[in-house]
Amino acid sequence: MLELLPGRAAEQRSIIEVKHRWFRAQDYSVPQTSHHPQLYGAQDLLVSAPQCPGFIPSRRPFIHSAQDLVTSAQDLLPTQPIKSDCLSATELGTRSRLLQLLAPTVRVTRLIPTADAVIVLTATDKDTDAVFQDDVLQKLSQDNYTAILPPELKAKRTVICSRLDDLVYQHHAEELREEVEIQEVFKFPRSNTVKFTFRSSEMARRAREEDLLLFSISLPPHQIKEETYTPLLTCNTCVMLLRTIQPGNVPDLKDSKCAQSARATSTPSEIAKQQ
Repeated sequence: MLELLPGRAAEQRSIIEVKHRWFRAQDYSVPQTSHHPQLYGAQDLLVSAPQCPGFIPSRRPFIHSAQDLVTSAQDLLPTQPIKSDCLSATELGTRSRLLQLLAPTVRVTRLIPTADAVIVLTATDKDTDAVFQDDVLQKLSQDNYTAILPPELKAKRTVICSRLDDLVYQHHAEELREEVEIQEVFKFPRSNTVKFTFRSSEMARRAREEDLLLFSISLPPHQIKEETYTPLLTCNTCVMLLRTIQPGNVPDLKDSKCAQSARATSTPSEIAKQQ
């Protein structure tokens, strides 16, 4: 589960969820709130453990780099039973192991523990792309991690090609996938428009800035555009309410706290449209 919390939202960083299944047999209690309540911004990796132990704040309030994490791990290894205000050896070992898997290829800048996850911040989109290289995915899989592509990064990898020649559009999606070596193809019905998702954001950028060769037909850059990603923030109350709405029984939300907050920041013309 991806938890969006207030904080550095303007940085618009990518988030990757890497689920860990090693803790299923453990019997730990998970705190209900995060000890680091900030929105994890650009090129973040979210490492989630659905059944993992709740992370406890480190004695070091901030860990700024991979080396800091290793140092913190060494400092916190206890010579006596662990108290409730420091990290357990299991938690430190898990994060140190994750660094070992990512560090040779991915430039990790910081690890942030949450109630049920470890947020790994990377330097650039290129480092985030590196997580999805075959060799890195294989190493993660061997340790029971599964990398999930975040929607922000997927949008950067995706281009929409319009006004394709009929000789190109008539090919099946599988043929198009093999022709340009991409991950996903979606053909818009009743139009000569196709959406391609590349294996990296760099490949998508080159296609937009240069051209795309499809079955010996060159597609110029002005017919290629990046997919638009629109982030949506919804409070947990609204999410739970929407899940319980039955057809024909839609409640009036004009007096809800979210609606009141929206009206407080809206212009008079926007309020009139809402009414």
